[in-house]
Amino acid sequence: MFKQVKSALIWFYLFKFRKKISLILALLLLVVFAQSIYADVVSYLQISGKIDLLIYVLIAKWALILASLFSAIRIFLSFFKKSQLSAQDEVPVPLKQEAQVVSEKEQWLKNKAHLRSRAEKLIAEKSAQKAKEKRQ
Repeated sequence: MFKQVKSALIWFYLFKFRKKISLILALLLLVVFAQSIYADVVSYLQISGKIDLLIYVLIAKWALILASLFSAIRIFLSFFKKSQLSAQDEVPVPLKQEAQVVSEKEQWLKNKAHLRSRAEKLIAEKSAQKAKEKRQ
């Protein structure tokens, strides 16, 4: 039973945070990809004899790896920040109401008790005419 509950929780959170988890996995895959490209570039530079460029390649590799890891960590920490925000009582912030310029017709429609469409008016007129004809 414990395994079923554990599995259900894992699948629930995987589904809930699937975008963030897929982004984290993509960033970590980028780190592995950067390492493999770095190995190829280093071997090429050693063969071609351009050893002086190795420092720039090393700096670029570590910049890419660290940026990816920091992004993944920031995304991972945002999981917990959202749960803390939802746990607190959220007080709705009132929106600023700007003074709106309202025409006379809009003001009249706002204050009108019952708005009717043209079709409703025609139906009411026809029913009134039929009622009048029945009385006569």
